[in-house]
Amino acid sequence: MHQTYKFLPLSVLMPKSLYIFLLIFLLTLSLIPLSAVDFDIIISPTYAKVRAGETASFTVSLIKLNPGFSNDVYLTVFYEPPYSSVSFLDNPLKPGVVETTIMKVITSEKTPPGTYTITVRGRDTTGASVYEGVTVEVLPPEPQFILSISPSRLSVYRGERANFTVYATPTYGFTGPIYLKLICPLCTSYVFTPNPMCPTCPPSCCPALPCAYYSSTLSIDTSGMAPGDYSVVVEGCSGSSCYRAYATLTVLEAPRPENINLIVYPLTLVAKPEDNVKVDVTISIPGGKSPDPLTLRVYAPQGWYLSYYPTKFYETSTVQLWISVPKGTLQGTYNIGIELYKGETLLKSRSVVVIVKSVEQAKISLFAAPYEIILTKDSPRAQIAVLVTYSGEVEDATLSLLGLPAGISYSIPPKLRPGQLGVINLTLTDAKEGNYSASLVATMDGLSASTNFRVIVKGAQVETPTKTTTLTESTTLTETKRETVTLTVERGLATTDYLLIAIAFLLLVLILALLLRRGAGGTAQGGVVQAPEGTQA
Repeated sequence: MHQTYKFLPLSVLMPKSLYIFLLIFLLTLSLIPLSAVDFDIIISPTYAKVRAGETASFTVSLIKLNPGFSNDVYLTVFYEPPYSSVSFLDNPLKPGVVETTIMKVITSEKTPPGTYTITVRGRDTTGASVYEGVTVEVLPPEPQFILSISPSRLSVYRGERANFTVYATPTYGFTGPIYLKLICPLCTSYVFTPNPMCPTCPPSCCPALPCAYYSSTLSIDTSGMAPGDYSVVVEGCSGSSCYRAYATLTVLEAPRPENINLIVYPLTLVAKPEDNVKVDVTISIPGGKSPDPLTLRVYAPQGWYLSYYPTKFYETSTVQLWISVPKGTLQGTYNIGIELYKGETLLKSRSVVVIVKSVEQAKISLFAAPYEIILTKDSPRAQIAVLVTYSGEVEDATLSLLGLPAGISYSIPPKLRPGQLGVINLTLTDAKEGNYSASLVATMDGLSASTNFRVIVKGAQVETPTKTTTLTESTTLTETKRETVTLTVERGLATTDYLLIAIAFLLLVLILALLLRRGAGGTAQGGVVQAPEGTQA
């Protein structure tokens, strides 16, 4: 039986997308030269194993398949591991000149562990290319540590101990002991505490990232070291891994006692009992520091109180010294001794002179005006102006009046503040005629002052001119006392008296004028008055 087969179209046998892919592939093949290349590359080794952070090295060689090949071959890398880089010692390769180069695959601590295939392409100037691959296996980073020292620079005086702190930062689970060594030929006396360094907390507290928990103290004795700069190198080793940390030590010449200065200001003070005075004391040290403590001691008269802090100094400093003068200290000159010691050796001393002056006694003064008062039965009242002055703290003065005879009453302010004007009122009742002396006394704060004045009592028969004269005389006396005491308030009183006298005088003149006018024109005035009466009748 004869069978006939019918072939289906190609578009029916395969999907359309695959059909398009095959067309593109065939087209690409048609563009590739069919002639063989004239060179090749070889990489050795083809496999390398490194830890993250390390570098893998490979040798890349150019092979000439055609003895007459002379084109440069450029190398390019594809598919290198993450967080890594690839470099060539020589690129491009030149036939007959440079036909071998070193390829380095540089990983970092961040490169993930794993196996990576790296493709290296070699292409000449005509575009001909060859490809070669190598395998790199990356392992986790090796546990290790980072060594450091603090401070990085330190200055001390010769004879002092220079103290550094050494730290180790472990990475990737490092937990081993670290043995320390000092590389400093002139540092003959030193000690590490502790040595070796060991972790002070469980390793589980540290993740892959750095976690510092190693530390040791390096102490160097500088007694036998000359002044100058020294390089301090600390080496820490654990197994075959060693790391170093670097610092600089400066040894200074210790300051001589004669170069240390004690500055005191002021050197002379004036004070009174119960005063507090201040003195600035400066300890000046060349270079700013002293290897040994300096002690400040201050001496004062018995019973005086001193206050200052601190008392020991290692560097240039200024301290305030407070001096309290006791109550009751006699007037005179007193010395305050200030001394600076190094141990029990006196380095410097200064003396401050305090001049104590006695407290000035407060003074009280009393002024009264007028100093002479005339009382009569027709003018039985009078006033005395009083002023008290006081140089101490302001307080009220107590006034008292002594020596007035019976028959004269008075009113007096019980208290009077210094600087204020007071008034004493005198009233004549039935005192006998005569001249009397009286005293006005002011008392305050245990002090007193007094002033005397005279009171003249006259009989009832007093003529008007005499009274006028007495009034004028009294007024004049009051004005005179005002100028002496310089009281503004009394000027007002004197002016009032003048006004009263002027008004009285004007009234008197007016009365006399009316009387004279009435006596001169009495008849005519009567005729004028009668005329209207006749008219009315």
